[in-house]
Amino acid sequence: MTLVYFSTCLVCVLGINYEQIKHSCFNLSKFTFMTSGACQSIANKNNCSSYQYTAELIPLIHSFLNLKQLRLNITGNNSNDIDLLNGRYIKQRILIDDFKFHICLTTSDIDRSKNIILSTWDSFSVGLHKINVLKSLRYYLFSFPYEFETLLLSSKFLEYKTNSDNNNLVETWKNVKHIIFGPDLSPYSSNIFSYIKNFFMNVNEITIYLVFSLDNFDLNNNRYKEQICERIEILNMHYINNTLLWKYLILLMPNIKELKLPTYENLLEITNNFYDIDLFQIFKKIRILKFLFDNNEIVVKPKEFYDYLLEIKNF
Repeated sequence: MTLVYFSTCLVCVLGINYEQIKHSCFNLSKFTFMTSGACQSIANKNNCSSYQYTAELIPLIHSFLNLKQLRLNITGNNSNDIDLLNGRYIKQRILIDDFKFHICLTTSDIDRSKNIILSTWDSFSVGLHKINVLKSLRYYLFSFPYEFETLLLSSKFLEYKTNSDNNNLVETWKNVKHIIFGPDLSPYSSNIFSYIKNFFMNVNEITIYLVFSLDNFDLNNNRYKEQICERIEILNMHYINNTLLWKYLILLMPNIKELKLPTYENLLEITNNFYDIDLFQIFKKIRILKFLFDNNEIVVKPKEFYDYLLEIKNF
């Protein structure tokens, strides 16, 4: 199945009638196109090849003369997919000076073509970085300043490539409000939180998914205080297989008002059965606590639970 989103409408189709879309939505300003998995539902009809995207999707984009914002999320099958990252194809007829885009392409390794890809966007300031997703590779290409409120990170995010001398990083990331740490088998650099603190001025929510680790974190080293992100108010922790790392991350966000944890047992582990004094100063400010995989109604909470979370308003 293919989903084609327009700024105020959603078309869900099996095989895409490009000509119909051109005639009905030629004046739209925002366009999002996504493919799901291996596109099994349209494989027989369209062969779901990258030739389809290059030969049909790009001309479709060119027909939107007032396009200001583009998002593509493509799962491709062969080496021709790189055309979907080529600025000379995408921006050929784009007339808007402040055109913004975010293109996600899951494909084979194209590292050797990174510099070539960046050079094709000579009139735009762009960034490109890679995420390892199990056995596949996912490439993110985006315009600067980054236009969207949610940003997915990988362990290699700090190594992203750009085609310009982009010194104003506060301006670059000013629109981001929610950072998601994607599942990554490689450890994140502990410097990532310093980067968030210094350059993501409007982020107030962080989500950490199933596979997460952090290199060289040390609760006994006061250096971690240089990484404290005081603006974070919502922390969603899906799973971390290290109790000390759980604690470390919460200490980095001392002003959280809403916390999501996998289970009540995780809460007991992190707080040392509600005896951890360091975390008490943080937990007493929490107003909303949610457990992702527990039925909150059937878990009996001791008095210490309520004493520890003094300000809790929603549970």
